[in-house]
Amino acid sequence: MYVQTAYQETFTPFLASLLSNFKSEQDIETASNIKAESVLKDKMRYKSFSIFIMPFICKDDKIIGKTKPISLNVIFEDGYFFVENELLNLFGEGKTREESINTFVTHLNYFYHYYKSLDKKDLGGEGLKLKNIYETIIRDV
Repeated sequence: MYVQTAYQETFTPFLASLLSNFKSEQDIETASNIKAESVLKDKMRYKSFSIFIMPFICKDDKIIGKTKPISLNVIFEDGYFFVENELLNLFGEGKTREESINTFVTHLNYFYHYYKSLDKKDLGGEGLKLKNIYETIIRDV
């Protein structure tokens, strides 16, 4: 089982995408005035936003790789957070944002190892595309 809950979130692009949803300059606070609670409260107003994460790839409880930044669409609906990346055709869900990201990272780890174990000559179409994407976005450490 390839469970790794460690990830590194890039907050600046998330904040930029959040602020781009505001309708006027009066809605924008200065960075020194922004507190995590107000950001979370504001983003719930939109029920959907994007973040970037840089998860670690693990095997046998050891970090063996790190990804380039991965964009996640985050949706809050009916008390649950859902995160997805359309390019990787992966998603995660949970009662908290962190839980949904951890589920996503678990799936990412699983499919990285799955596609890494397959030979390109045995793949075609979507499978070959996903293997190439995983090889491109993940580097060994």
